[in-house]
Amino acid sequence: MQAELKLEPKPTSVLLGLQRIMAEYQGHDGGWWTLWGLQDELYHRFGLHASEAATSARLRDLRKVGWKVERRTIGQGTSRACEYRLRTGGTA
Repeated sequence: MQAELKLEPKPTSVLLGLQRIMAEYQGHDGGWWTLWGLQDELYHRFGLHASEAATSARLRDLRKVGWKVERRTIGQGTSRACEYRLRTGGTA
């Protein structure tokens, strides 16, 4: 069963905002995002404020409802971070 995507004109929650951003960039070579990049995009596009912890938690929520969210580590040593993208197909 696939999760259904309903895009509202202006998302009112961080979870809906993340769904919108990642779905729009899914067709553009995966659109890798850092947590900071997602936070910035949420704020500038939708006026939504989210901490790194909240953004990360909402990505986990996307996985729980069937979205295929990939993660990769960038950087080395203590300067490491993760990037995320929605895989082709969008849902499990």
